[in-house]
Amino acid sequence: MGAGSGSASKVTLIFCGSVRLSAHSSLGNSFGRLYSLDEVFALAGRQLLSLLAPPLLQLLAVAAAGLLLLYIALCYQDFHFRVAQAYARLGYPHAQHIVGQRYLQGAGVEKSEDLAMRWFRQAAGQGHPHSSFNLALGALRNMTAALEEGEVEKLLSVAAAHGLQEAQELLENILKSRNLP
Repeated sequence: MGAGSGSASKVTLIFCGSVRLSAHSSLGNSFGRLYSLDEVFALAGRQLLSLLAPPLLQLLAVAAAGLLLLYIALCYQDFHFRVAQAYARLGYPHAQHIVGQRYLQGAGVEKSEDLAMRWFRQAAGQGHPHSSFNLALGALRNMTAALEEGEVEKLLSVAAAHGLQEAQELLENILKSRNLP
């Protein structure tokens, strides 16, 4: 029964420890129930919880998002490296290239040309053009174990075929130098 049906609600304290909630209809009928104080407090608590739960959950969600953003802001390089490394281990060539670059430059990790070349080799094995170029350049600069005969040219050809101008120029220079007596 709502307010539009001509009823009025009334709370009556009967005696210590109980409450009568009653309603009167416009026809003069009266009906109600006797509740213990425990039941009243439980009902009021559920009502209060249902009113507070959505804002409380929103506040917790905002706080969690804020902490995550703070972590990312303060630890971005490490966070980025860890994510890239996870994808690299799963075999994604672009992630392998990123991890190789980070090791080569020492950005957020200890610089290691050996580890960089290992990651570039994995990515180049899947046709990643920049890793192919970096691995060929590393071989020419003796940063990695010697490659097989013709492998540098093959790697540079892959990179040049994907539009890397530096790879095209280096490949042309290598081929010219081999044709000279």
